Amino acid sequence: MNATYLDIEVPLTHTPSFQVAEGVKLVTPNLLPIFAPRHQRYVILGGGKTAIDVGIWLLQMGARPESIRWIVPQDLWLQNRDTVQPGDAFFERAVGGMAHKLEAAAEATSIADLFERLERSGQMLRIDRTVWPTAYRGATVAILEVEALSSIKDVVRKGRVRRIERDAIVLERGKVDVVPDDLYVDCTAKAFHRRSQVPVFDGDQITLQQVRPGRLSFSAAFLAHVEAIYDKDAMKNDLCAPILSPDIAADWLRNMLTDLRNGRRWATEKALQQWIAEHRLSGTGFPDTGAASGPEGIRIIERLREARPRATANRHGLSPNSIAPSRCTFGRLLLTPSRHRCIAASPIKCFVR
Repeated sequence: MNATYLDIEVPLTHTPSFQVAEGVKLVTPNLLPIFAPRHQRYVILGGGKTAIDVGIWLLQMGARPESIRWIVPQDLWLQNRDTVQPGDAFFERAVGGMAHKLEAAAEATSIADLFERLERSGQMLRIDRTVWPTAYRGATVAILEVEALSSIKDVVRKGRVRRIERDAIVLERGKVDVVPDDLYVDCTAKAFHRRSQVPVFDGDQITLQQVRPGRLSFSAAFLAHVEAIYDKDAMKNDLCAPILSPDIAADWLRNMLTDLRNGRRWATEKALQQWIAEHRLSGTGFPDTGAASGPEGIRIIERLREARPRATANRHGLSPNSIAPSRCTFGRLLLTPSRHRCIAASPIKCFVR
């Protein structure tokens, strides 16, 4: 069993790619409860989900937005958490959200147009409405989290960190002055490295990879189930087409189409389809308590059926190289704010000054 192929990095174990001068206080996120109360200013290094979580944590703990500097090498498109919740209570938003995504993929004329459509329908979010993201790595956030993070105005977009000195941060495209007592939080670990696809099943070796975007636990359970039920590697690999870890915006479309391909293949195996429908990690088990069979549920399912083949057919019409918008209409209202709540928020004791 090869569980190391994706070469996963986490902040606690990775080695920073930049130099750090003596006396600079650099910590990993897990040490924040110890070190954060001792400092007045914080510098978040990295623009991914870990950095997002650190920003939210600092704000929840009482840090003032103006006390936080955020080094963002690349802005991300973010999934709206409100549209990916499992369970019957979220049927219209989750399955309806999938209908919006397929319709966007079916009608878009470029990757930029695709993400404009996804943003208009509330499927994708961005923290700064004046900056067009070029990256997508599957991060999921709530609208209230985006609103909180947008209060951090000291955002530096000059590339990746090259060196941290006592009085400056040297970046790929310049440098910025710093206060010597700043606390630096290292959120630059890559998480999943981009690796080429290899067969999951190859003789006496199983190489763990994703078979559904973002659902790592389900993917592992699915591979184990396929290994236990089926005999031939060819059949098992046909059921387990790997999905690459996303990196750029165009990867969202590629992974969605691979997910659709896998879903169609799984649907031909009746027992397997039943296993998926009943599995709590699949995210597709919506018990029929009325939402799916009601008028709106039926309309959503019809939208899915109609948009799915059009989205697949349109894949060649979207240029992966077109990632900048042809036009930007900043400040659009996504969805009625009252419909959303931040499920990540919880009662906490503030101790950061």
